[in-house]
Amino acid sequence: MPLIMKNASKWGFAAVPEVTYGTAPAIDPATNGIRLYQPAGVKVGYSYDGKRQGKSPGTYAQVPRVGAEGRMADLEWKCEAAGAGEAYSATKLPLAHLALLACGMKAVIVTTVGSETVTYTPGDDADFVSLASESYEDGQLFAVQGILGDSLEISATLGQIALFDAKLKGIMAATPTDAAIPGTFAYNATIGPKATQMALQFGTGTPFAPTRVDKFSLKSKLGLTERYYDNANGRHGGFFFGEQRQWSLEVDIEAPPLKAATPYYDATSLGAWLLHELGDQFPIALTIGSAQYKQFSIAGATAQMAAPARDKKGAVACIKLSLDLMPSSETTNDEVSIVYN
Repeated sequence: MPLIMKNASKWGFAAVPEVTYGTAPAIDPATNGIRLYQPAGVKVGYSYDGKRQGKSPGTYAQVPRVGAEGRMADLEWKCEAAGAGEAYSATKLPLAHLALLACGMKAVIVTTVGSETVTYTPGDDADFVSLASESYEDGQLFAVQGILGDSLEISATLGQIALFDAKLKGIMAATPTDAAIPGTFAYNATIGPKATQMALQFGTGTPFAPTRVDKFSLKSKLGLTERYYDNANGRHGGFFFGEQRQWSLEVDIEAPPLKAATPYYDATSLGAWLLHELGDQFPIALTIGSAQYKQFSIAGATAQMAAPARDKKGAVACIKLSLDLMPSSETTNDEVSIVYN
């Protein structure tokens, strides 16, 4: 007999794209395993938890509940922001590929020998992809369908491995079951790039390019909308993306000399508060890593300075640059591009 009934220290996670929203294809741990650095932490929830209104008329007691309805799940995809570690193709993709698709991104894969890349940009209706997943946690299997992303973050601190974090929501067609982690699980074990060479520049002409970048965080807030109950299948109706998508980039750098003349930046100086006050737009690019098939870059063609903030690291004066990434026009989806090469 085992010393404990269920082990909370081991986990397994696999995911696949869906062809029909909310319908899970077959999942094979040997080919669909995803290496998360911590469990997905599936939280079971309900559209209606069964609690009734008011209390018993003749006493001070509450009235009995009815059965809960609309089973759903929250889960989190935390992995290293690793590439494939080898030439990119339809089957050799970055570790966070499926999570990026679930967060409303579309991928363009270039297979030119020696110059293989995967480029992610914000998608529109026809590009949206939902996922199905199987998460083995606490000696149980949590199967989730119709998964879409509520938010994502790519971040790194100087000298550490870049990380990816997506918060997701989906439907649970069945309750969790007891299950052992399959011995056939296989993962992409590529190590993500260290943030030892974070090359930042923004602007045109002579762009601002600080030599000392401490950390960065790229965030997207999507905001999922809960759909009506699925009466035909007697279950939660799933989700769809919210009405507004927001992209932002925060970068911490050592404080540069201030520049008070247009265009308010050059190679080594920056007028961050003036850029914020004037609402100027400018391109921005940030590269992490230097090894082919592991490195990636983040770019925004039309960034704007949000509220810059003073900071410090011991005795060193620093500044936190907060940038909003905007589309180039009212009808384009090009706020940001994430390129693995």
